[in-house]
Formats: sequence, structure tokens, C-alpha cells
Amino acid sequence: MRYPTIKILPVILLTIFTFNSCFDVNRDVDRFSLNPINEEEINHNSFNNLIIISTDLNIGKNRFVFAAIDNNQNPISTPQIEISLSNADKTTAIYDAMFVNWPSGKNGVYVSYPYFDVAGTWNMETVIGPNKTKFNNKFIVNEESKTPKVGDSAPKSINKTRFSHPDLSQITSDIEPNLDLYNVTIKESIENSNPIILTFSTPGFCQTATCGPQLQIISSLHDKYKYSVNFIHVEIYDNPHELALHFAKRKISPTVIQWGIFTEPFTFIINQKGIITAKYEGFATYGEIESDLSKMIDSNL
Repeated sequence: MRYPTIKILPVILLTIFTFNSCFDVNRDVDRFSLNPINEEEINHNSFNNLIIISTDLNIGKNRFVFAAIDNNQNPISTPQIEISLSNADKTTAIYDAMFVNWPSGKNGVYVSYPYFDVAGTWNMETVIGPNKTKFNNKFIVNEESKTPKVGDSAPKSINKTRFSHPDLSQITSDIEPNLDLYNVTIKESIENSNPIILTFSTPGFCQTATCGPQLQIISSLHDKYKYSVNFIHVEIYDNPHELALHFAKRKISPTVIQWGIFTEPFTFIINQKGIITAKYEGFATYGEIESDLSKMIDSNL
């Protein structure tokens, strides 16, 4: 089901991927659904060939995600490209960016891991294709991220579980939920020194078409690592059971607010000491998460 959108930006931001959502806690009205950008609308008009998807960038090493489209508004999927990032002082660094397919297999994004040494406006530039077409765009790096960053202690949130809320429709919009994703609270897991994969998403009301696939990947990782890691899903909305018929009644989950989450999906890896070791704004593949998960597990041995 689609809900009315507010088109406050040029159409291109409504054509690639919904990572620029946010919510107003005071009014308890969110923008997860008010400004959707989804794969189905990818062929509309554009104003820039590079679409910066990461919105929670901060000083330090970051997972930097962007999409690229050609002048005919078709997704560019060259397996690997180089990007040039420069700050206001014109200091430039070169990084590789790898193309990652989205769940549909039709579209995808580029992922890179740059280090930003100063906050402010940065410029991104790349050359793509046989014609060496030059693309560029600007983005903002903040002093601090809006969500907990890698190296931070994870908030000890008391999220809903299937024991506190036996009716699963009250804690997830997933129509076929994996019960093991709702066994423990974040607080319990941290205090028991258990590592965590924590994902925030709303599979029933997702505007990116990636919340469901992201949750499937988390469930697949659970099947392999369930004896060494706790897996936790937190629904974006606090009242998913009411939203199919009354979406206007939506309330943001207190845990989502505590973590500063403003896009979906959003995933974290937390080690046995309660320290965040990896974070992913937007969709992340099985391989990307497993690689970081394996590093975390090995470091705990």
C-alpha cells in the first residue's frame, strides 16, 4: 500500500532510493513515508548523475553510499569505479567504490569507505564509462553522526520482545516473522556480554522496497551465527498492528528515537562489550555484513 507523499525536492530525489527521510519526535509524525524514493520510480527526470544516499556522515571512517545514473536516467552499474573526494581546503583523496546490486537485481548502489578529516561541505567527482564522462556532486559531513557511530557504546534500549508482547503483530510488520529476532532486549544482550546484530526496519510499510529483503538477510545470517550472536529486529513503528487501516495513527518506536534512526533500514553490529563495530545506513548485502561480523567474532576470541 502506498501513502500520499510530499514532493519537496526535485523529482530525482523521488526517483532513486529513500534515504533522506526523517521524523519530528515532538509531533510524533515521521517522514519515513512522506518522502519515499523507490526503485519503481527510477526512470523519471533527474538533475544530477550522482545521488548521494548516505545522510549520516561524520568525521572519521564512514560507509559512503551513492547511486549513479547516465544522461538517459538509466542506472550505471560498472563493477568498480574511482571516486575523488575533496573538502573546502581542496584536499583530495581517491577511493575505490564497488557496485552492489539491490534485492530486485535491476538497480544498485556504490559503496566506498572513505575517511573524512573535517566537517563541512565536500565535493565528490568520478569519471565513468567508455566516454570518460565526468560526474560530480556535493554532500555534508557532520562533526558527529545522528546515530551511534562505530566505536560508541550502544544504547541499552529495552525494545519489545515476544515475551513482553506475545502478539507479534504489535512488535513487527513482518508477515512471517522469525521468532528468534524478538527473544531479547538490547539491554539484556549487552549486560549478558552477547554480541548483537541489530536491524531497524519496517517490512510492512517500507518505502525503499529493501526492508523485507534486509530482514531476510538478517534471518539467513541468524541461521549460521545464532549460537554466537543475538539477532534483534526493531520495528520502526510502535504500533504496526494499527497501521494497515489507520496509517495516520503511526507512532515512532521509542527505541528508534533513542538510537536517532531517521532512515530505513538501518543495521548495527555490536560486540560483546557493547561497542558498535559496524553500521549500515540503507540496504547492506549478506556478504558485506558477514565480513564485518566475522571480524567482530574473531576479535572477541
